[in-house]
Amino acid sequence: MSLGYAEKLSYREDLGGQLGAPELFDSPKEVEAKAEQLAELVRKARRIVVFTGAGISTACGIPDFRGPGGIWTLQRAGEPLPRPKVSFTHAKPSLTHQVLVGLVAAGKLDYLVSQNVDGLHLRSGIPRDRLAELHGNCFAERCHACGTEYVRDFEVETVGFKETGRRCSQPGCGSALRDGILDWEDALPEDELALSDSHSREADLAICLGTSLQITPACNLPLKATRVYKDGTKQQPGQLAIINLQKTQHDNKAVKSGGLVCHARCDDVMRLLARKLRLEVPRFVRRDAVVIGHQQLTLDGMVCDGLAADDAAAQPGGSSANHAVGSMAAVVAADDTAAPSSCKDEDGECNGAAVTFLLFVQSSHGPTCPLPMVQAVHIVFKDPQLEPATLAAPPFAVRRSAPGGTCVHALITLHLHTAADEDKRAVQLSYLVQLQAGLEVGRREERHDFVTQEAIFDVEEAAAAAVAKAEEQQDQQQQQQQQQQQQQEQQQEQQHQHQQQLKKQRVK
Repeated sequence: MSLGYAEKLSYREDLGGQLGAPELFDSPKEVEAKAEQLAELVRKARRIVVFTGAGISTACGIPDFRGPGGIWTLQRAGEPLPRPKVSFTHAKPSLTHQVLVGLVAAGKLDYLVSQNVDGLHLRSGIPRDRLAELHGNCFAERCHACGTEYVRDFEVETVGFKETGRRCSQPGCGSALRDGILDWEDALPEDELALSDSHSREADLAICLGTSLQITPACNLPLKATRVYKDGTKQQPGQLAIINLQKTQHDNKAVKSGGLVCHARCDDVMRLLARKLRLEVPRFVRRDAVVIGHQQLTLDGMVCDGLAADDAAAQPGGSSANHAVGSMAAVVAADDTAAPSSCKDEDGECNGAAVTFLLFVQSSHGPTCPLPMVQAVHIVFKDPQLEPATLAAPPFAVRRSAPGGTCVHALITLHLHTAADEDKRAVQLSYLVQLQAGLEVGRREERHDFVTQEAIFDVEEAAAAAVAKAEEQQDQQQQQQQQQQQQQEQQQEQQHQHQQQLKKQRVK
């Protein structure tokens, strides 16, 4: 979550720029007019670059950093920090995120530059080659040896390009993976900064969403769209549009460029923009995955002798099948109730008796990785002689016994986190345990994907509701202002009467 991310950063007295600047709200009519102006700029633009900050994720329930109620603002004031409504791991993208996906699909958005680390742009569906994450991504690990990037479904534990404890699974590599999240003193990634610079130079429209434009060098990238460069292909300076609840240092430049400045919530503006452009806003669908598998065990509860290291299928991140069994050693050792009868005769040969197997549910990213969406696992076997199990915490694994050479049908129910949609919080899967006779190798894994979250954005109905809500908020603000004015007038009248009484007393 954003609080956890902020706590991982090194302490720094100077956070750069202003904290807690007041929020400003344009009237609904002004927002409507500026949304129309923005739509016209988008229609005419040949290349568009969008810059995003923390303000686009507040609608997702993630606190910002520099706003009046932002994390750093309250932290510096010594006040209690805001409680996030949702973690980075479980957050759904906002309407703004999905409108940007729609603009990419429509061929209007050339490149997206983000200072956010919440991973919501990738989760929303923005193609990786259209996105620069200048401050990193809490869900990404990178191999600095071969350049492979791994995007996880859980937050990486470290910041500052430290080793995460996992390794690259590319053939012939195996190097240590590192997080890609900047700490205060870390330089921006050169490759993504260079791409952001080149796309900004060629853009004829730069749109800034939910960013206070205070941190260099990212804050100056949008200005490059308003200039013409000798080595570029652009013939005319571009425009700059800024949508943010606070003033920025580039507001005047945006207006002078022929662009605009709109003080409104990003979702409200992007909803109007999508409606005016008749843009199809793609629905959001989140898919999670688990790996279900089994490992046949020997009589002493270890992996079958026939399983060599080379036979272990490598997991993403470089973890092997042997590691999977090793991480569940406690399960194997603890469950003595399922110990099989001997499968060896006096000559040491297998006689086809019962064998033991380990059935497990684990992350698709590796056996030691967390499963952020799975809270509990319930396993039922079709064979009534095999005891069912409810597992309330990892490792999600059970040990059971069955005759060698047979198949065991398992029905597995995943009980998901409340962040999953209510109708998707129980996922039922089936798995077939194929047991080999004797001590032959018996191991298998299969990946299961399932939908955990969906969101559909109806910009027509939502826009009307947003306008009505904005008008209601404006009416409430006017009423509050009138009440405050009346209170001030009453106080002034009381003071005047008090002064008159004092004068009369002096005359007497």
